[in-house]
Amino acid sequence: KAVLTINCIGSACSPPINTVLSIRGESGSDLTGYRDYRGVTVIGAWLWDDELGLGIATEIDKAEAFKTLTSASYAITGFTAISILLLFAVIVVFVWDISRLRRAEQLVLEER
Repeated sequence: KAVLTINCIGSACSPPINTVLSIRGESGSDLTGYRDYRGVTVIGAWLWDDELGLGIATEIDKAEAFKTLTSASYAITGFTAISILLLFAVIVVFVWDISRLRRAEQLVLEER
């Protein structure tokens, strides 16, 4: 039977829930984030191996794990904003061109 000791420093307690669940023989992951022993928000995954009779847990800082996703999100947002601005510019040019053609047509009709 495993003995589990929980130590708390401020709001950070160790071991985190993934370690507890791994000791109980459950597998899973937490991508929403929880605080590790340093008080830093991390995401983790854990697995219980019945054959070996042990649990394995891994963690990574949430900011580090989602850094690429955050960068991609900024790039997509920027690309979308530029596309909307270009679309708006094209619409303005078309509207201006149509109004110019209508004025020219009116002048031609008035001369006749």
